[in-house]
Amino acid sequence: MYYKTFQPLYKHHILIISANGNSKTHNQLHPKEFFTIGGYNDEGRANYDNYKPHPASVYGQNGDGDIRPDLLAPFSYLPVPFCESEHYSLTRIFSYFGGSCGAATVVTGAVANLLSTYPKLSPLDIRAYLANSCYQLKLEAFIEVPLIHVEHAIRSLKQQGNNPVSSQDAPITQNRERLLAISITNKIDKQSISRPELLSLLSHDSEMLKKVIISYGLKTPQSPYERETYWNRFETSPKGSGERISWLYQLLFSSTKGELHRWISLLLEPEIEITLCVKLYVEKHYPEAPSLYYSSDPNPNFWKIATQPLIDWAQALTANRKSSF
Repeated sequence: MYYKTFQPLYKHHILIISANGNSKTHNQLHPKEFFTIGGYNDEGRANYDNYKPHPASVYGQNGDGDIRPDLLAPFSYLPVPFCESEHYSLTRIFSYFGGSCGAATVVTGAVANLLSTYPKLSPLDIRAYLANSCYQLKLEAFIEVPLIHVEHAIRSLKQQGNNPVSSQDAPITQNRERLLAISITNKIDKQSISRPELLSLLSHDSEMLKKVIISYGLKTPQSPYERETYWNRFETSPKGSGERISWLYQLLFSSTKGELHRWISLLLEPEIEITLCVKLYVEKHYPEAPSLYYSSDPNPNFWKIATQPLIDWAQALTANRKSSF
């Protein structure tokens, strides 16, 4: 629906810059007409040799078979410091604007600057220069992801003399995994597939399909037995996968106050999105608990400092409960 809403803008050569999302649970990646920005872990410094894709950043094919995002930009410590309020208090704390929303904002600023410097070029020309002047970061054995490099783009612009350069679209591939995920999505929409049938499809190897089944088909567990099954699937799913976090979100949506020990134990695992789920669980059921400061910085040392007060609080609460019996 939002794609149809923006189509008139695209037809008038207005560049649509969008965030690619901050969770690997996402399957609905943006169409190729959008200039889509993901993120890398910038570590708060300029050093391309040490950069890695951010663990929460999404990368892969959208429903049309196009690889998203177009570019990765700083994700963890963007050069936009600001003060924000802590939850349930008026205390102001120093923070950084992060995530793919922040990354997309920084790229938007870079595009605006280049357009003012090179007014003869269109926004789509600037997009092409940025896409073709990027720094390639190896993600896996044969897979490279593009990191924005504005200095390279400016150098290329000066050499081309304001002449636009075309950006080649990657060919669309019709793979079985994507087509099967789309087919199951249609069946869920039409309510023509049963819950047992969806559960049986979880044996498929495709993570894309599993995320459709979990988040769009099964959703929250329907019984205490199913809830234990969800926990078991979360624990046995591959670490760092969107499938694993999808199970945890569904457990979060239907969580109860009596599961505190289970959620706090997840803080022993330094994974950004798991920590976010624990934060949301505690805020929902225990507003009196110490605030868990969530950051997009994947540094394990920072994570330990941020989570320890909540772990200590939960241990003290458990000890007090035991002593009262």
